[in-house]
Amino acid sequence: MNTLAATTPDEDIPRARVALLLKHFSVIKDDREPWRVVYPLREVLLLVVCGTIASCDDFDDIVAWGEDHIDFLRRFCEFHHGIPCERWVRTLFNRVDPVLFSRCFKSWVAGWEFPKRPMRLLPSPKFSMNWPNTSNSKARW
Repeated sequence: MNTLAATTPDEDIPRARVALLLKHFSVIKDDREPWRVVYPLREVLLLVVCGTIASCDDFDDIVAWGEDHIDFLRRFCEFHHGIPCERWVRTLFNRVDPVLFSRCFKSWVAGWEFPKRPMRLLPSPKFSMNWPNTSNSKARW
C-alpha cells in the first residue's frame, strides 16, 4: 500500500480546520500600515491559537513552541520572517479586541463536527447479582 496515499486524507482534515480558523479570524482587521508589517496578523493569531491548544501558558511558551514547530506552522502560513519575539507577540495580541477574538474562536469551534456522545454502559445483571447485599450484617466484600 502506498503510504503517501494513506496519509494524505488525514492531513487534509487539519488543513481544512486551520483554513476555516483563518477564515473566521479574517474578521479581525490589522490596523497597521501594510508596508511596515513584518509578521502578518493571521500568522500571529495562528501561532497563539496553536500554542494555546498545545498547553502553552504565556507568550514565552507560545514563542518557544512556535520555534520548535515552525515546520508545522509553515504548512498553513508562510512565516517568512520566522517566529516573532515574545514581547512583539504580546504587544500585537493586546491590540486585538478580546470580545471579537472570542467570537471568532467560538464560531470556529462551533463548526467542528464532534462524535455523538457514547451510550452510558449499565452494569450487567451478572455484575449486580454478585454485588454484596448491604442489608445483611455479614456482607462479604
